[in-house]
Amino acid sequence: MVAADPPCPPPIVTPGARILYLGPASAGYSDELPVRARLVDENAAPMAARTLAFTFGGETKTATTGADGIANTTFTVSATPGSVPLLISFGTTQTTATIVVDRDNTNLSYTGSIFLATGNVNLSARLTHGGADHPPLPVANRPIDFTLGTHVATGVTDANGVATVNMVIADAEVGGGVVVVRFAGDAFYRESQDSRATFAFQGSAFVIWGGNATKPTIGQTVNFWGDQWVTQVTGGEWDSNASFKGWSLVNTTSDLCQADARISAAPTLTPGCWDSKTGNSDPPAQLPRYISAIVSTAIKKSNDVVYGNIAGHVVIEVQSPYDNNPGHPGLGKIVAVINDGAGIFKRPNVTSTLAQPATLAPGQSFVVQLALQNGGTAAATALNIQAAFDGAMPATATADLASLAPAETKSFTFTEQLGAIRARTAVSSPRRQRRATRMFRAHFSRRC
Repeated sequence: MVAADPPCPPPIVTPGARILYLGPASAGYSDELPVRARLVDENAAPMAARTLAFTFGGETKTATTGADGIANTTFTVSATPGSVPLLISFGTTQTTATIVVDRDNTNLSYTGSIFLATGNVNLSARLTHGGADHPPLPVANRPIDFTLGTHVATGVTDANGVATVNMVIADAEVGGGVVVVRFAGDAFYRESQDSRATFAFQGSAFVIWGGNATKPTIGQTVNFWGDQWVTQVTGGEWDSNASFKGWSLVNTTSDLCQADARISAAPTLTPGCWDSKTGNSDPPAQLPRYISAIVSTAIKKSNDVVYGNIAGHVVIEVQSPYDNNPGHPGLGKIVAVINDGAGIFKRPNVTSTLAQPATLAPGQSFVVQLALQNGGTAAATALNIQAAFDGAMPATATADLASLAPAETKSFTFTEQLGAIRARTAVSSPRRQRRATRMFRAHFSRRC
């Protein structure tokens, strides 16, 4: 009798694997996308030390699962905004998730001067993206529209995100204006714009004296031309005579020249900024309402040449009637300071801070608090505040402030509502929450 063979043991079956995507479900173009997935067996037990492959936007990355079965990696989103598949695989086991890629937010800032001399002027603006999810980065090769009064021009951003255009401003256009810069947006980036109050004037080579113990101030009437020019000099670094009548020949292309020069001590004034021959000179026969003037704090005469420094520039409102006859004094009121290299003018220094709730839910109403502080030595007047709110309504807000004294603080509040975020999947979206916590921005301008 032959004994029967023992029964064969049951076959060993490898537990079936499943991949569970843990999110997120959305991302912004150019942002980082941290993806996570869990690998489990058929009993939902985590499978550790396994390699998962993540493929998104044509790029594949691998990550190893931990003791909890979770693997994670990060992509920089370069896919065109829209619904983009994310493929996750382990051997022959695969799952696909859909990532909704949004256009990235942009910030466009006017970076040119607000003081514009008539003739050819260059205007510039800088376009960046991000800011809420990553540090601002330049956006290249995008068209930026510039509008100044009736003038319209378009520039294209360079590698630094800067676009520059040239416009020709006529003497008839002197005075206040507004420059508006706009990026219309495209398939990858959202639209944005900025605006600034500007002031146009005719550039001139007239000189006013800023070297007295009592310094000139905005609103003061000054003598920029005529036989009586020298009567405004009561002290300071002056070594000339009554032959100088206020009109000069500028010899430098720099905005400032020897701004801290002196006659009596170092640094000693030398020729090269501006000069003027003694005797009669020939300023323009006519002037528009607003001109610029040089502010000098050191003037010297050598033989038959008078020369001086350029410590700053101001805008002067010309008092009518003007005549280039030196017997008729040219008078005007200082209405703005273009630059000041010698600390001549007391000036305001207005800074702003914004505060908002740390976290916000979609559709939630909230308050943005704006505080203005004047750390300067003079009052700021006629302030206009313009605030822009990305992803909230209303999208903009404005406020006006008549004056802000030195060391004074004024606060403003704006009530906003965060836009609703359409649900696309049950998977949570950390990036959406971060976008809801962005800090909004504001800028202010001083009306001349």
